[in-house]
Amino acid sequence: MDKSSVSSGTESVNNALGMDLNLQFNSVSRLTGQVAVSSRPDIDTDGHAGQINYQYSNKLINPSDNINFSLGVEEATDDFDISEIGYFGRTSLNRRGGKENLGYQYWIKNKGINRVSFNHNGWYYRDHEWEERVQDGASAEFTIETINLIAPGFLIERSYYYLPGDKNSYHNDQRTVSVNFGPYPRFRSEVSYRTGDNFGSSIKYFDTEVIVKPTNKMRITCNYSRLISDPFDTAESSSTNNIARVGFNYLFTPDFYWRVFVQSDSSDKLYLVNTMLRYEFKPGSTFYLSYKETRDDMLDNFITSDRQLLAKLSYYLPL
Repeated sequence: MDKSSVSSGTESVNNALGMDLNLQFNSVSRLTGQVAVSSRPDIDTDGHAGQINYQYSNKLINPSDNINFSLGVEEATDDFDISEIGYFGRTSLNRRGGKENLGYQYWIKNKGINRVSFNHNGWYYRDHEWEERVQDGASAEFTIETINLIAPGFLIERSYYYLPGDKNSYHNDQRTVSVNFGPYPRFRSEVSYRTGDNFGSSIKYFDTEVIVKPTNKMRITCNYSRLISDPFDTAESSSTNNIARVGFNYLFTPDFYWRVFVQSDSSDKLYLVNTMLRYEFKPGSTFYLSYKETRDDMLDNFITSDRQLLAKLSYYLPL
């Protein structure tokens, strides 16, 4: 936001307050949740968001298989905005609803096959008055992993989105093929290719990621993605977007680590740098300190468009 139009002092600063919940019932089930409120000097009302999830994971038939299940409900107002602060991602939708996940894997370890797995996701959201459908969908993924940790997979997804801003609704059908390599002791990689409909366009999306661990304390992540979008509306032109990301993690001690993340985006000509320190000063209690800077090169002047400093403290209270 442009802070030149508001007064100085704390009233000109975006702020948010949030709390996490993690309740472990037993070794196979737990309850997690989040709640947050946000305020901005250029918006008269405060926004809020919250979610709660139940998670279960256990064997189904014998020790060679595993089933996991989760069910959650959530709510978010359209004026809830922490995109310039942190915490968890902005929804951009005034909605209430829920989501579910069901996964199953079976360890074969025979004839070159290590395991097979299936994963299903579903979600359904309406507006706060339960009058308008704003988002729903379902996906299913099947994967086979070989003994040498090469895992081809196939994913199909159908979804519906209604965007209040432009009053348009979209039906998206997408198919993705992928191949995973690893994880090996020092290396892991993934390559995927997606086609289908995406918000009024036909897309072709290629993504690849490589993770290298030179030492037990260091990890380097490199990611490159390319999106080719061809709008159904012939009045709009096709576009190609390239995004590159590099991440660096270093573990000084088991309780203290440092992370750096750099990203460039060819469509917006934006460059992002994010760094964070995390220190667990006692079991379950952690202090975070992060800094993010965004630079805009749209006019070839590489100016700073955003700076953020965030501190977060979590404290474990035994019950």
